Amino acid sequence: MHADGWHIRFAHRTFVWDAQSTYNAHVHVVIIGMDRKAKPVPVLFEYPDTNGEPIRLDASNINGYLIDGPDLYVGKRSQKTGPVSPLLDVTDSGSMPLDGGNLMLADREEYDRAMADPIAARFVRPLRMGRELINCTDRWCLWLRNAEPGELRKSSFLKKRVDACAEYRRNAPMKGDDYKHRVTPWLFRDDHQPSTNYLAIPKVFSEIGNT
Repeated sequence: MHADGWHIRFAHRTFVWDAQSTYNAHVHVVIIGMDRKAKPVPVLFEYPDTNGEPIRLDASNINGYLIDGPDLYVGKRSQKTGPVSPLLDVTDSGSMPLDGGNLMLADREEYDRAMADPIAARFVRPLRMGRELINCTDRWCLWLRNAEPGELRKSSFLKKRVDACAEYRRNAPMKGDDYKHRVTPWLFRDDHQPSTNYLAIPKVFSEIGNT
């Protein structure tokens, strides 16, 4: 559109959309108005508080990031072109169970049952996915990377969970990754657990308490 002569004439930066309904969706929106005129100067509305009133700012130019600045855009980068900074490692997705829920402890009751089993209790670990990171809540899983086969057989709790995970993966589509990992049903499908400190970033982010 910019190449065709269109420019952003006014823009409201991110604010909370009030749908005036019983169950709000917690949606954040922007509003953009465009034309091909050079005057008057573009106007940018900024919300210091996304629930409050905007501040009006006269801008020299509103770019695609809704910033008063020149029309510059961040280019796409890949692992081949290298990271943005040599000080940063390439990001990776977290460990993925894909276990039918059998290696997860869904609630406090399941956690208590696992901790009551002296063998299983040694392999209970806190789990932090996007929801837990954003809302500061507790969740647990069975991390059996270093479990011995004999331990998996002796613990009735672990044996039931591993057998159920094996059944889930055997019934998965043969071309899927779940099916490929049917021979190791005690392990997460993807083990990306770092051995050093790391920064965890949720893939999807919403308002605190509503994710």
